[in-house]
Amino acid sequence: MDYARQATVVLLFLISRAFVSCLDQESDANRWSNGTSSAKDDESDVDLETDHGDDELPNEPDLVERGIKDLWIASMVLIIIFSVSGNGLITYAVFRYKTLRRPCFFFLFNIALADLVRSLVCFPFVITSVVASDWVYGKFLCEILAFFNVYLPYGSLYTLCLISIERYVVLRWHRFHRQKLKGLGSLLCVLSAWALAVSTAFPPVFNFEAYGYIPTEHQCTFRHRSINRANDTLLFLLFFVLVTALIHVFYLRVFFFMRAHRRMRPLEFIPAVSSTWTFYGPGSTGQAAANWFQGFRQGPTPPPLVGLAPPSVRGEPTVPSADFHQEEKVTRLTFSISVAHGVMWSPYIIYSFLKVFRANLQLPIAFVSIATWLTFLQVCVNPILCMVHVPEVRRCVLAASSSEDVERRNRDQRNGVI
Repeated sequence: MDYARQATVVLLFLISRAFVSCLDQESDANRWSNGTSSAKDDESDVDLETDHGDDELPNEPDLVERGIKDLWIASMVLIIIFSVSGNGLITYAVFRYKTLRRPCFFFLFNIALADLVRSLVCFPFVITSVVASDWVYGKFLCEILAFFNVYLPYGSLYTLCLISIERYVVLRWHRFHRQKLKGLGSLLCVLSAWALAVSTAFPPVFNFEAYGYIPTEHQCTFRHRSINRANDTLLFLLFFVLVTALIHVFYLRVFFFMRAHRRMRPLEFIPAVSSTWTFYGPGSTGQAAANWFQGFRQGPTPPPLVGLAPPSVRGEPTVPSADFHQEEKVTRLTFSISVAHGVMWSPYIIYSFLKVFRANLQLPIAFVSIATWLTFLQVCVNPILCMVHVPEVRRCVLAASSSEDVERRNRDQRNGVI
């Protein structure tokens, strides 16, 4: 937990510095406005006591706006702290323990790393934008952050698609999965997901109007422009929806496959047929073969052990029963992560589609703020689901937070226990 505390302290220091810089800029702006209006103030004959009395009582809309700002800042700070600690512990657990060094958990590590980078790189600027009520860092930095705000979520989305495909392959073609999808194969899959994310986020860089600051979202991202104008917004949204639909199609195939496995007929034994001690027919067993080799060779050659073979069922899994139950638990975890990802992003996708097809529609600011905030909150969901659904991950995360458990695991690993 030392590195998590250090990262939290550094993050809070950076946020405080950004907050102080924003306040300095606001004070400079106030000084300039006061200097330009000093001549007018000297000429006016307004009662100063009355003015001071009015300034001491702020309006109700100002109080509401200030409360919303405080709520935004507090929630974003909590999201950053929880995301850094939770996703950091997941990345540590995957690298630390051999039991988690599997393709599925490598993909989950990739998602945790993307959420961790997004929390450290993008979210502090959201806080400063809320404090300053505007973007104060220039157009170039805004375009860079907009690139990361598209690149990192799409990288996580493509990784979720890889996980859904991997879940189907591990249950349907278990031997192929164990032989081909090892360390190098998993690395190539992850690199392909990030290459697709780059191909999605990089082309708008050459379009100077594609990325920009959205005041209602307090972030730099792609502009929600009307369908009547040439833009990439609709392509972004359609690609997001299609990949999400593909993820759930693969999980639907996985659950159909698992349901067929649970409804398999039990092992059936067909009685052997014997007229001359040869035990021929579909129920013949090893005794028929033994009698045939001992000289009782009347009749046809017996097919031994046919009666002990289970009935053939279409879609029978190749994965062993013990591994099947373990993979089923991991599949529940990954499916819950995919569902949570879709639920968190659905309001924002709906809002983006409305801005594309109904550009003149004035949406409530509360709806836009909540939809955007849910996309920020999504980075905290994966650590919670990992600890809830998989006891192994929960034990690893709890062990990582205790120095005594870490020392014991290191000692066991040196002794060859792990």
